[in-house]
Order: sequence, then C-alpha cells, then structure tokens
Amino acid sequence: MKRITLTLAFFLLLVISYAQEWAPLGATWYYQSVRPTDGLQWYAEIQSIGDTIIQGKHCKVLQSHGVGISNFGSEFSSFFISSGNGKVFYYNQSCNKFCQLYDFNKLPGDTFYIPTFCNNNYDSVGFIIGSVSLLTIDTTVLKVQSVTPINTPSSQYQGFPSQIIETLGSTSFLFPIHLPFSDAPYTYKLLCYTDSKIHYHYPPQDFCNTIGIKEEKTNDKIEIYPNPASLVLTIDLTDNIEVKYSINIYSIIGQKKISMNNVIGNKVTEIPIGKLSSGLYLIEITTTDGQKLMKKFIKE
Repeated sequence: MKRITLTLAFFLLLVISYAQEWAPLGATWYYQSVRPTDGLQWYAEIQSIGDTIIQGKHCKVLQSHGVGISNFGSEFSSFFISSGNGKVFYYNQSCNKFCQLYDFNKLPGDTFYIPTFCNNNYDSVGFIIGSVSLLTIDTTVLKVQSVTPINTPSSQYQGFPSQIIETLGSTSFLFPIHLPFSDAPYTYKLLCYTDSKIHYHYPPQDFCNTIGIKEEKTNDKIEIYPNPASLVLTIDLTDNIEVKYSINIYSIIGQKKISMNNVIGNKVTEIPIGKLSSGLYLIEITTTDGQKLMKKFIKE
C-alpha cells in the first residue's frame, strides 16, 4: 500500500503541471520590493492583457507598472510568455529568442538555469530543486518547487526565487532583477496573485490591489494639478507649513527625470515639465521630518 501511495503521488507530480494554464487573460500579480537601508518600498502590478504570435509560438502579453522608486521591474515593462508541457519561457527582446524561465517537470536533485544575458551561459543563474510538494488554493492543486541558487552571476542580480509555484511563478518576482553594483540589496515578495480560479494572498487579506492602497494613503497630503499636464505641474503641500522637502520625478521604469531640493512647504510649487516625454510618471516628495509622499501623474 505504501508503494502504491508513493507511486500515485509521484504520478500526480508529473502530470499536474499540464492541467494549468499559464497567465490566463486577466491574471494579475502584485509584488513588493523594499530597500533595507532606508525602508523605501516599491510596488509592481503585472497583468495578462492579451495573446500574440512570436516566431510561430502562441504567447501571452503581460504588462507591468509600479509605484515607488527602484530599478525593480525596469527591464520588463512589457513582455511575452510562452508555455507548454510544464515549461514556461519568456521572450528576450534584446536577442530575439525565447529563454526558459521555469520547468515544472523538474524533480528533487534536478538543476535548471535562467539566462540573464543573451548567449552568455556564465551569467545564467543556476538553481537546484530541493523538494517538490503540492499546494491547494481555492480547490486548485498546484505544484511547488523549493529551490536554492547554485551559482552567482558576474553581474548583480536580485530577486532570486526560493519557491516557485505553478501558475503563480516565483514567490519573489517573475524574473531575476538586474541592478548596478552600487545599489543596495533589495528584498522582493509576491503579495498576491489572482485570476478567474485562483486567489493567492500573502499575508492573507481580502483584497489584492496593493498599488491602489499605497497611493490612497498619500493622496490626501498632496494636490497636483493639472493632471494630465503638458507644460507645468503645480504641487500644493500647504498643510506642511515651514517644512522643507525635496521633489523627485521618475519615469514609470524608475529613471529620475527631475530633482528639486530645499523646497519650502508653505508655498505652491510649479515644476516645468515641457521637456518630459508623454507618459505616466511618479512624483516622490520627501520632507525633512521623514515623510515620503507619492503620486502618479500623466504628461501629455
């Protein structure tokens, strides 16, 4: 009986991956990144928005946007995922080829590699499968791989997974994140994932829109107008009387575009933005008393 049970469990681990669709339309991931040196937080939302064909392969189209300041996710504002037979691939737009991301056929003791640069095996991140288990979320049974890195690439990559859950992906981030050597280490975490069948939350909660929650806490302290803006953005922080603050404006991929220091808090501040390209931007205001306020705006 014990042998039969073990054989059945092994069979389930082999076949269960083929029953799950990767990135169904509307599937949404929410991630958090934290810089330990100062507690700066960044939130990312990734959503499956459609289908396309690349090099003859059926792909899911994923788009991301975030709130907060970091290089977290800057390489992947829009990307393409292909899956089949228990494997997941992402389309590397730099070298025009598909790179393997996950392989849910792997068993304990097996290894796999995630490429970090085109055609450069030395910079691939290697992992060994420590264990494989099953997790039930909303009656859906998913395979879970616990993994450990076995090599460190020459460049600084962060966001390595410790667990990879079928359909959800890494509990850190979908991809390893490239950061310059000068950047402080960040921590990464999958806060929640949702689609028509699965609702995963860590820690458990009733909602999944972390980006909206983050911005809601700061919106009442900032007034910016007009929004959208074309030439001048006006910032009103008149509640912070006699408090100086700094202003930084970032693109949605974390590039600093405008920086102002020692701005007096009891005045309305006008910022010329005519030279910015059209798109979505994040304004971060840091006061001398330690407050960090953030809000999004659109440059026409």
